[in-house]
Amino acid sequence: MKQAIKRGVLAAGTSALVLTAMAVPQTGFAATKAKAKSAHTSSTSKVARTSATTAAPAPVRHVAPAALTSHRTEEVGVVGHPYRAQTVTVGAAQLQRAIPGTNPMKVLGMQPGVMFQSNDPQGLDTWSAQIMMHGFQQQEIGMTLDGIPLGEMTYRNYNGTNPIQAISSENVGSMDVSRSAGAETVAATNNLGGSIEYVSSDPKDKMGGQIGQSFGSNQNFHTFIRFDSGKLNESGTKFYVSYMRNDSQLWKGYGDQFLQQVNAKFVQPVGERSKISMFFNWSDLHQITYDDYSFEMMDKIGTRQGFYYNGQLSGYQTAYKAALATQGLPGGSYPSYMSGLSDKADAAYYSGGTNNVDLLGGLKADLQMSDHIKWTTTVYGHNQQNQTTWVTPYSGSPNGSPLSNLVKEPEIRRFGILSAMHYNIKHNEFGLGVWYENNHYQSPMNAYEEPALVNGVLSSPLVYDLNHFSNPFTQIFNQTYNTNTFTAFVNDTFHPVRNLDLHFGFKSVLNTTRVGNGYLNQEYYGNPGPITSGVGLTTAKPFLPHIGIAYRFLPGHEIFIDISENVHVYPQSGYKLSTSPFSVLQSAFDSTHVRPETAWTYAIGYRFNNRMIS
Repeated sequence: MKQAIKRGVLAAGTSALVLTAMAVPQTGFAATKAKAKSAHTSSTSKVARTSATTAAPAPVRHVAPAALTSHRTEEVGVVGHPYRAQTVTVGAAQLQRAIPGTNPMKVLGMQPGVMFQSNDPQGLDTWSAQIMMHGFQQQEIGMTLDGIPLGEMTYRNYNGTNPIQAISSENVGSMDVSRSAGAETVAATNNLGGSIEYVSSDPKDKMGGQIGQSFGSNQNFHTFIRFDSGKLNESGTKFYVSYMRNDSQLWKGYGDQFLQQVNAKFVQPVGERSKISMFFNWSDLHQITYDDYSFEMMDKIGTRQGFYYNGQLSGYQTAYKAALATQGLPGGSYPSYMSGLSDKADAAYYSGGTNNVDLLGGLKADLQMSDHIKWTTTVYGHNQQNQTTWVTPYSGSPNGSPLSNLVKEPEIRRFGILSAMHYNIKHNEFGLGVWYENNHYQSPMNAYEEPALVNGVLSSPLVYDLNHFSNPFTQIFNQTYNTNTFTAFVNDTFHPVRNLDLHFGFKSVLNTTRVGNGYLNQEYYGNPGPITSGVGLTTAKPFLPHIGIAYRFLPGHEIFIDISENVHVYPQSGYKLSTSPFSVLQSAFDSTHVRPETAWTYAIGYRFNNRMIS
């Protein structure tokens, strides 16, 4: 019985013709300066990785961490952080040049050493979206929003959410991207090779709004509405609220890809240099995904084959007959165009979809305690409810249909707190901080009936994969995880002379996961034995160093060295869905010794920038 289908993503070459109508006052946002489907697996096979830094294509600015929080460049540029060898900042103006609704990572993918791909033109399909930076895949890159950890970017995330489900692209003020060694200050337990830190835009000082409507091919339309209150009183209280809706048909096959989102942000200045802010996000995503492709399929049946699902009875009848053939039952047959394939059953499925609802919120205090001390604290909470579907031809429904709909229904409930203090005096910039998070993750998979065909008549209405599923006829598996994460960092950047930065810091990680009683349907899996239950694993790394040197010996000339060690804590997933040590039988868990993935990353380079060349 097959549990996974081949993951081969075909890049979409479709482009969109966009017509945009904007109604924005001069103070508005646009007027700123200028499948079962297997989870996208979390690799634990590598013990060490090395990442080299590539020269960047824009001028260098050397600024202190405090200055970075108060000023954001609106262009793509290289920022020389005292604590990171190379950080690219992508500003709002750069993001706005893309087609409205485009995934900000697609804009980032234009940078040297960064590759982003997705099988839809906007980069919004969460099943296919992938990003790599200097050889590190997305599971090894830390991601945050206003400091709030977004967890490991995987399909069917277990400890966070995809960034496109955390904030609308129009509300992204900037992205700070460390393509080098993983920074010790980032709230992540997987950043072996860098980080992507999203920063939400602040409300505008004057009342205004933005209305954008875009149209494109494949019935694509994108709507964005935002209202800024402006300053409501003498203290500077202000907020914004926005609504985004993106809808499109698949560029091959049949089905919707839909995302709607509400964002809100409130800012209350405190004195001259401090503020308290709140951010809220509600996201509702429903996507019919693209079927996976093999090289054999591209060679023998072309590039336009998708799911059998076409919104009509004929598509279900084709899938029904193919399922009968897969199980060796009378009346079964594959479509004629499948005849040359060695694996006809996995070449096409009836349908598959993704349904996600996210609630994410945070309260942040940025307090300038004195001329030398800044204290930042954030508390946050996040809930995600997920249903990912896959109509299997390998097992049937109790009503006699050879098809059944397998639906993975994981849920995430997490909360956490981050607190950091920065102290600047004479030639030193000291920093220390802590992060704690509790994450409760449940990963059940249930089976739902598909209608039977009797004399060409359906026994019940067709099931649409973007609806909410309830009342399964059986459970396939279930596991519950409870994870506590604690990290702390200490660092110092020493400037013995004006043009030399010497950085040293370290990070401590303590991560413990306990697995509750797991369930494995023995009839479905063929009586393999019990799944991993009632066990736990701990990752304890008290000293993960980060050393950096940056020497600017002439205007525009810089030599830098950056070295760090980091760890990827144990990933989590259901049975046979990734390389997680928990996704195995109890017997395999008891007989295997595992260690968390670690990496030493070295970045050494010479950088030259002027107005003509970089």
